[in-house]
Amino acid sequence: MKNDSQEAFLKKYREEKPMFQAWGDYVQKYIYDKLRETNEDISKIIKIQCSPRVKAEDSIIAKAFFRKNYDDAYAQITDKVGIRFVVMVTKQIAIIKNIVEKSDLWDFSKDQDYKESIEKHPDLFSYQSVHYIVRNRHNIRVNEIMINEGTPCEIQIRTLEQHAYAELSHDYVYKQEGKINSLTRRNMARSMALNETADELFSKVYDMVENEKEKYNQLTSFLRSKTDFANYNEKIDQSIYECLKPMLEKYSISEETVNGFLNDYYINKINKRQDKILYQQPMVIMLYLLAKDHPAELQEKWCFTQDMLGMVFSDLGMNSEDDY
Repeated sequence: MKNDSQEAFLKKYREEKPMFQAWGDYVQKYIYDKLRETNEDISKIIKIQCSPRVKAEDSIIAKAFFRKNYDDAYAQITDKVGIRFVVMVTKQIAIIKNIVEKSDLWDFSKDQDYKESIEKHPDLFSYQSVHYIVRNRHNIRVNEIMINEGTPCEIQIRTLEQHAYAELSHDYVYKQEGKINSLTRRNMARSMALNETADELFSKVYDMVENEKEKYNQLTSFLRSKTDFANYNEKIDQSIYECLKPMLEKYSISEETVNGFLNDYYINKINKRQDKILYQQPMVIMLYLLAKDHPAELQEKWCFTQDMLGMVFSDLGMNSEDDY
């Protein structure tokens, strides 16, 4: 549509808008399905519900005929439909990048990568995100709509912090174009520096939390291998773990320690009391171990009611009410 009029441009765009919407929906569903296949908890990755958005008519006309100088605007504008994935922390960007780059449904080009921008301009704090353009390799039919081969869809991937900055800069700077003074631009750059620092700190906190969760998961998996805790409640079990964790770390309680302590006597006691919620939790094994070796400290550090420890101490031939 080289050098076509606005009327012809808009007519073709209106005719093809259902196709662009269908392609955006298809791409989004594909990425979500791939996330599920990897057993990723989508709610812990995608922090803002995304939906494909077809470019508004006034925006595409402004872009095609006023903002930029195209040889063939209709063919060269690649964000007629776009999807934005907003993730929690920087490392999660790679999860979606991996899905995009490994798909055999489309060819992709990377229009922007914040890491590459930082490497090229380490002293510049500006808009950060990862942008792809994906084009389907073959015609795809979705219900009654044919998505023509080579139809572009823009994919943006950014963190919450990047998103906050991008929204502000887009609405108040990008759209104002030459009207923004140097002080405003300087303040925007400063805000990006703060956002980048916050993003880095969030990532560190996220890694620390995930590492702690992994420790818990490994320990629970090990304890569950000792007997069938079929009715365990992860929230309750994890609460007990958090209570006991300082002692487990203080005394370097390991799988070897548990193996040296645990015997059929304790397993039988646990199995016979599966009607009691405490004994449904794998961490009850750690209660036995700590009650045997460090009874006074366990009673002092125990986060819940003391009567819950009664049967544990009784099975050890001890009285939870005694002073140790």
